[in-house]
Amino acid sequence: MKGSSHLAEKLKRENIDLYTMLNFEMIGVSQNKTTAKAYLTGFEISNFSEVFNRATQKNTLGFFEGEKTQQLFARSDNYPFYLNFFIPAHTLSTFTFDNYKHYHKTSDETALLDFYFMEKLLKETIPGIQNLVDSEEKEIHLYQNN
Repeated sequence: MKGSSHLAEKLKRENIDLYTMLNFEMIGVSQNKTTAKAYLTGFEISNFSEVFNRATQKNTLGFFEGEKTQQLFARSDNYPFYLNFFIPAHTLSTFTFDNYKHYHKTSDETALLDFYFMEKLLKETIPGIQNLVDSEEKEIHLYQNN
């Protein structure tokens, strides 16, 4: 997370008005055990998934219980943005520790990734991202008890 920490700190020094942040990570395989296409780290700290799913008109982003137990919210490139700006900064992922046995192993090769799934997922996120970019109001917010 050195690069994301550096960027978040630099943008903070430049006083950029950063509203929200979405990081894509580990999206090479489907979740299989859920109706949502992907999960959002820190799902319960903001209304990001609600706003995003309304824009995609699908259950694109859901909750993954293992995200909390593995503390994935604080282990990815979204976290420095959350710490520096205290904004909804999340990671979108499909990796669940059960669906891909090659995580951080030498056997992790591109041939094992499902590129068709990745293409479908990325296309499904376009309306959600477009909504974030085009929205005149800042709909996404952290919950107060965060």
